[in-house]
Amino acid sequence: MVADFGERIKERRKSLGLTQDDLAGPNLSRGMISLIERNQTTPSIKTLDFIASKLGVSLGEILGESKDPEEKILPYEAAKLIKMCTALINSNKTAEAEETLNSLIENLEDYSLKGKVLKLLAG
Repeated sequence: MVADFGERIKERRKSLGLTQDDLAGPNLSRGMISLIERNQTTPSIKTLDFIASKLGVSLGEILGESKDPEEKILPYEAAKLIKMCTALINSNKTAEAEETLNSLIENLEDYSLKGKVLKLLAG
């Protein structure tokens, strides 16, 4: 089962021995980190990019880009990733969006969601 991005952030933070305060920044409070890790809020791409850089990982890894081709992405998480990739495209970060969308299409079983991904890749 694929973990939500909040769980991935928490696991990576703990593996590095960092606290939520360590991960926080000038525009990102410890409380917001807590909400993100518990999947109680959907952070902006800018926030996720900031967190990814502090954790030393790519935005794609935070968003759930699968390294294991056998690992399938659940529909609810795919919908979140599609929304995030749309925001990336709107922010002119098309290379990051394309990388995540290509990974998503490989690991997605729901054909209606695959169609949405293909439309984003084509557009």
